[in-house]
Parts: sequence; structure tokens; C-alpha cells
Amino acid sequence: MKFSLAATLCVISSAAAFAPVNVNSNNAFALKSTPQNEVDASTWAADLSDTSSSSVSSEEEHMNIFPVEPTWETVQGGKTVKTYKMPQWANRAQYFIKTNGRPLDAMAQLWVGPLRNVHTMQINNQNGALTPFKATMSFKKLAPTLKISTSEHLELPITCGVLVPKPENAAKLLANTEKLWKAASPEQKKLIQGGSTMGGGGAIRSWDVPDNVNEVQMMVWSKDVGKKSFRVKIEVLQGPNNRIQSYALQCGGGSQPYHCVIQTPGPGWIVRLQNQSLWR
Repeated sequence: MKFSLAATLCVISSAAAFAPVNVNSNNAFALKSTPQNEVDASTWAADLSDTSSSSVSSEEEHMNIFPVEPTWETVQGGKTVKTYKMPQWANRAQYFIKTNGRPLDAMAQLWVGPLRNVHTMQINNQNGALTPFKATMSFKKLAPTLKISTSEHLELPITCGVLVPKPENAAKLLANTEKLWKAASPEQKKLIQGGSTMGGGGAIRSWDVPDNVNEVQMMVWSKDVGKKSFRVKIEVLQGPNNRIQSYALQCGGGSQPYHCVIQTPGPGWIVRLQNQSLWR
């Protein structure tokens, strides 16, 4: 009997850790989709204005995972698609998705060429204004295309934005990711066993979120158990069985750590993960 394993990490942190500070136009490029739904290198634009007078220390900037806001674009419901072509030098991207208060039903996929999908995140939240989603994903320097799409429901548009960190900032994100992974306690980093070839789902692990925490950051990585792809189901509940947020993540290889921020406003939140990978 064979099993699939994925090492996952959930780190609790206060909301202040993710507030935009020390905004600098040298941090990242904000990608914009064209009317043809694809961004070209000539359309890249640096995000906000220079604030070199900021008093925030370099160490605080280093630990700030999302230092700037993206350029927001509206994506209508009804399976509407926006695509963002990554530059050849990029190996990381950050994407942000929210709504005006309606349910958030969207999908983010990373494609290398027309046939190879190396990343999928399906998002289904009850309120995309109260619980927006933001994540950092890693990939090889193959100039992939990020595809963000809505559900078939016309009444459920979304607002999204994409940032590509410059190489020096991408290196800082990688160093912070590895530092966070290595420093995690056994209560924070949990090994989740996948399902067997005989049938049945994988193991389930959960984390209780303290009532005074409004955001949690979660990292999923198969680095410690190999370099195979993983597939996990993520549920964020408020109370024993009241599911407010639901995510389905599929990511390829131990070289692609997935780092996201999940909103947990108010008391009583639980983050629950199930490994849905199978060895065949």
C-alpha cells in the first residue's frame, strides 16, 4: 500500500504584519491585462509612487510579505478570464482577489504553454470583502501565464490584481519563506499523510486561531517529503461546522512552496487541511 505525503505549515500572526508599509515603486511590477486579456512586457508599470522618506527599517520591509497594493481590475462573472504573462526573469508572483461583499467564487491557474498546468487554486468564500484572498506562488523561469477566471454565475464578479516582485525582492521572499519553514514549531508545522491506493481520503489536520488574530499566513510545501506534486483541501470554519471559506489547492513539486494569507476576523476560527493526493 502506498501513500502520498505533504508537509504543511500554518503560522499565526497578527494583522499588522501584512499592512502595506514602506511602499516603493522599486519593489514590484504591477501587471495589467490588455483588452485581449494578455499582458505584454511593454505594458508593465511600477506600482505606487516613491516614498523614500519612509522611516520603516529594512528588516521590517524584509518581513513584510505584501508591501504594496496591486493595480486592481474587475473580472465579470460568467466564466470570464483574465491572463497575465510572467516576464522571463520572474520566479515568483503575488495575486490578490476580492469582491464588493458578494461571494468570492474564482480560480487561479498557472500555465506553462497551452497544455501544462502547474498550479491551481479554487476559491469559494461567502464574503469576498470580509475575507479576500492573497497569495505568493513560486515557479521556474519559464515565462508562464497566470489565468484568473470567475464561476459560471453572472452575478458574481471579482476584483483582482497581480504583482511580480523584482529579482532582489523575490530573493528576500524566498529567504523569508525558508526561515519561516525551518523555525516553525511542531504545533505550527504538521505532516499530513495522503490517501492510499486502496481508496479513502488523506489525513486531516487542524489549527485553532486565537480570537485576537485577524489574519493567518499558511505555507504548504512538500519539500521535507520529496518533490512530488500535492493536492490539499483547505477549509476555514467559524465554529464547529460553519464553513466560511473553502480552497482547493494543487501545486507541483517541492520547489514550489505555496504561501497565502487567510482572513479570520472575529473569534472562533479553525483552519482545517486534508491531503487529497494519491499514489497510483
